This record gives sequence, structure tokens and C-alpha cells, in this order.
Amino acid sequence: MARAERVRIIEKIQRARKSKLICYLTSDRPNAPAQVQKDVIPLFYEHLAQIGKTSRVDVLICTVGGDTLAAFGLGRLLREFVPWVGVLIPEKCHSAGTLFALGGNEIVMTRLATLSPIDPSLIRPLNPAVELGPGQRQLVPVSVESVIGFKELVSREWDIKGEDSLAQVFKVLAERVHPLALGDVTRARAQIERLARKLLAVHRDDADSINAIVGTLIIVAIAGAIALPLGIGGGVYLAEFGGNRFGGLVRFVADILTGVPSIVIGILAYELVVVRMHRFSALAGGVALAALMLPPIARATEEAVRLVPPDLTDAALALGAPRWRAVSGVVVPAAVGGIVTGGVLAVARAAGETAPLLFTAFGNNFWNVSPTQPMAALPLQIYQYAISPYDDWHAQAWAAALVLIALVLVMSLLARLVTRQRGADRS
Repeated sequence: MARAERVRIIEKIQRARKSKLICYLTSDRPNAPAQVQKDVIPLFYEHLAQIGKTSRVDVLICTVGGDTLAAFGLGRLLREFVPWVGVLIPEKCHSAGTLFALGGNEIVMTRLATLSPIDPSLIRPLNPAVELGPGQRQLVPVSVESVIGFKELVSREWDIKGEDSLAQVFKVLAERVHPLALGDVTRARAQIERLARKLLAVHRDDADSINAIVGTLIIVAIAGAIALPLGIGGGVYLAEFGGNRFGGLVRFVADILTGVPSIVIGILAYELVVVRMHRFSALAGGVALAALMLPPIARATEEAVRLVPPDLTDAALALGAPRWRAVSGVVVPAAVGGIVTGGVLAVARAAGETAPLLFTAFGNNFWNVSPTQPMAALPLQIYQYAISPYDDWHAQAWAAALVLIALVLVMSLLARLVTRQRGADRS
């Protein structure tokens, strides 16, 4: 492509993005490979100095990896000049390139674009070497993930234990890779985790929590729309008309479902909804939570209706009301306090469930309110943050747990307020 054509394309991108554009591409040809290295930092500095004061800069990058410190340094350099950085990825942006992309405010990828694990291949003087010819030696890069994979293979797949066995395995590895090179691998891995954590912090804000809060409300609303009518109707039936064998069977099934682990309900919902829809979704999560809510709602409603004095039903029947009218117009309003209590307890239980949502709603890092798509939820966010190795993520897990408790408390107070107001109106 001629230089004039390239300039025209760059100007077109700048107009569309309303920003300045820097292109950084490294060769991936077998005979002429190139990687992200520190010698590119002065070139970036010159370009940024020529661009001058601006609020937005895009970097179009295509690379197979390189020095992670150089990638991190490029990100820090850009932040010294501009407050907003976009990363445009037309094809591949691997390893160190992925680390650089994590530092951008926005990542724009084509359908062919790919990111990868941050796995730098270390090239040090102590690396193993291969003989290419007489007097020609080439150092073999040591992949961080390859060393970690070997460790996992020994400890998990082969299940090698004991000091003597592990010492023998390490001896074999050290004969081929210098121990100091292995030390560099350990240091590089810790460095990658630290740098990736800092760059990921750029993308984490309150929007994640808001997404999870809205997702929780949507999933619980779907579950309530399914479980509340069925549970309340079933409970009224059991209390008023359930003195037969069918009523006994329904009670038995409800009691069994109450003791079923929630993860089993999640697997069942996965088979019945997710597999048939060919995707995870909030709808599947609502179905799973509804199955958990249904038994306690039905049993609480039954007990609440049984506590209503029979005289009220008899009085309604004596006035000529049919049985269904006496139940719906007299018995149910009298038992509304117990019914609401059972419903709130069921909602509180469902709102805090994580296992069913792992198999159904699955979670979503992006804003979504469509019930047919994967959706974030507070229990999933708590689980993901709690198992992370970072203290600040643990703090966010505690904060999400507090928000979840507050949501349940608010729903309970609103339910109590409504029932109390209805009781005052009837009196």
C-alpha cells in the first residue's frame, strides 16, 4: 500500500474517532520477527510531542508480544500526555500487546482480532541454546506459561509427591533450563500479575456494581413472576382443598424440593432451559430461582391460610358467596401478612443464591437488560471477587454483600409497609 493511501486511511480513522492516531505494528514473519521492546518508547515520545496537547489518542496495534515492561512503559508514557487512550486491534494483539491494551480506556476489536494470555517468552543469557551450525548458537525463549504448565503437569496430572520425587523432577528440569532462568520466570510471573492488576483497575468502577444490582433485580423479578402466583395458588389449594391424596403428594414434593441443594436445581435448569435455548440467560436464572422459591412460598401460604379462623369462611358462605369467592375475598386477605412473610423469605433466599446462577445466568461484564442473554448478578460478583487473590477485590465482594443485604432489607420493609397499610384500610 502506498504511503499516500495509508495517510488517507489514518486521517479517516482520526475523523471518525475524533482523536489522534498512532500506529504500532511488529512483524510476525518467520524470517523477520519483531516484538514489543523498550527501544520503541523514544519513538512514541517523539510522536506524542509532535501531536501536542490533545484529549484523546488512539493506538492501532498489531503484535505477537514482547517485553511486558516495555508494554507497561508505553501505557504510562501515553498517560503522561493524554487522559484518554483507545486501543484499536485489527488482527492480533498477544501477550505484551494484551497487557498494553488493558491499560486503554477503550478496546476496539475487529472480528478477526484476538487477545491472548500475557505470556512473555524470556530471553536471557542463561537460557538454553540450540546449535544451528558450527559456531552458531541460538538462545531458546523460556515461556512463563510453559514452566507453570510443567509444574501443573507434575503436581496434578502425574500426582508426583514427596520431597525425593519432586527433587528428581526439578533436577531434570534444571539440567535443561538454568535455575537462574527459572527464577526469572517466577519473577516475570509475579510482575505480570502486578502490572495486569494495575491496568485492570482502570476498567473497574461503580458501573460493575450497578450492572450486578440491576441484573439481580431482573432475575429475582422473573423468579417472583413465576413462583409467587404458583406458590400462593398452590398454598391456598393445599389449605382449602388439599385433604385428598393429590394434596398429600404436592406437600411431599414441596418438602422434598425444600431440601434439594441449590446446585442441583441449577443443573436441572441448565438441562431444561439453557440447553434448549442454546445460551445462558437471565430467564434460565429466573427459572432456577423460581424452583427454589416455590416450595417455601406454598408451605408458608398453606400455614397462613390455615391460621385464619374458620368462622370467617363460614360467615361468607352463609351470606351466599361461592367457595372460591369466600377464599379469595375473605380468607386470603386475612392471611396476607403470613403470605407476604413467606414470599419475602423466599425472595431473600433466592436473591443470595450463587450456584444456580453459575449454570444459568452465568454473569456478564457488559451492561445488559435482555432476559434472553447472560446477565450479571450480585451473588456471582461476590463469588468472583471473593475467590480472587487481590485484597481490593475482596473489599468489593464485602461491599457487594452489603448491597445485597440492603436490597433484601428494603424489599422486606416495603412488603411490611404495604401489608400494614392494607390492614389499616380494612379496619
